[in-house]
Amino acid sequence: MRIGYLFRGFLGDVKMDANGTEVSTPDGNATYSWSIEHECNRRGYKLIPLGPNLDAPAVIRLGDEAFAAFSQKKRLGVYERMLRSGWAKLSDKEFPELDMLLVEWRWPIPGRNTPDDVGAIGYQDDLERQRLALLHYSDAGVPIVVWDLDHKLTDEDRDMWSDAGVGFHVIETSVKPGKFRNRVEPPTIVADLLQHPIDERMSTHHFGYVGSRYERDETIDEWIKPITPQNTHRAKFWGKWEPADGVKKRWPGITFAGRIGVKGFLEAYSRVSTVPLLAKKSYYETGFITPRSWEAILFGSIPVGLAGHHGIEQYVAHVARDPEDLLQYAKHVRSISPIRRKVLREEAAHKLSQMDVRKFVDVLEALAVGTDSGTEREDNVEE
Repeated sequence: MRIGYLFRGFLGDVKMDANGTEVSTPDGNATYSWSIEHECNRRGYKLIPLGPNLDAPAVIRLGDEAFAAFSQKKRLGVYERMLRSGWAKLSDKEFPELDMLLVEWRWPIPGRNTPDDVGAIGYQDDLERQRLALLHYSDAGVPIVVWDLDHKLTDEDRDMWSDAGVGFHVIETSVKPGKFRNRVEPPTIVADLLQHPIDERMSTHHFGYVGSRYERDETIDEWIKPITPQNTHRAKFWGKWEPADGVKKRWPGITFAGRIGVKGFLEAYSRVSTVPLLAKKSYYETGFITPRSWEAILFGSIPVGLAGHHGIEQYVAHVARDPEDLLQYAKHVRSISPIRRKVLREEAAHKLSQMDVRKFVDVLEALAVGTDSGTEREDNVEE
């Protein structure tokens, strides 16, 4: 089976522009996209990237070290196979023959990728590339799977493309996905989650979070602000938190450290006791799961669920009942011996066994032959 994979992101640890200068840009593909190709290759399938190769500048300069942060040999192998698949030969108007198209859904962002932005500084062609790919493969009768990673696919989007007359499926990493959507688990390689030893020193902070502000203000107000008075040094956040003066004034008890790439994840996560799974409201309502849960474990910390996050108990060993419970659990994790912390991390990893990428590709296989995965929903009522 030939699977086209349209995504716009980096697979390596370091993000560079064409001149070799490190860039600061949001992206999470490095921690999961590679696992999809790895499993497809294991099954004898060919996965062909249809987006730009953003990793080339870093790989040219760093070689194998561009994938040193974790699972280096596997990730390097994925990158090299993607190159051999014809990745570097694709132009904007060339598309290979496929048996399935997998699309990480992109949406209009004024000032960045809309038709009005063409020719402007900072323009990205991800939305146009997506449109061209959907048109081409709809006309060719190729089954299309749209992965809605950000809850940005609208009903109008789905109706427009599903009316094209081909198999059009939507997948979502939610316990309770929206109507006409298939549930999938976020893909990772579970066997690789404990490859880094824990840092045996006492952690510097009770809480840590790597990710951008992105519609999470209410959650931080509710869960983090009450238990992080100013000058307590309990929480440290990395990511795009702007405006800087505004977030410091709103949450004076949080240390904001700016963006870091994957190469900085181990140093960040391993020095915080716990990682609260902060998310926007729609994620909590549907049980949407992000990469934070396995990133925390992979790089040496413990993820903690928050009460009200639908189905989160399926993915974490501890769900905080309220902010005070979250604080007490973090204090407990921080105070226990390295051996006990190691056991807690192993238990947390075991909770993610259902996330193994094999199950993700199982769903793709089912959709490729015209059947749903057994989880497609016609409404929002949990069965």
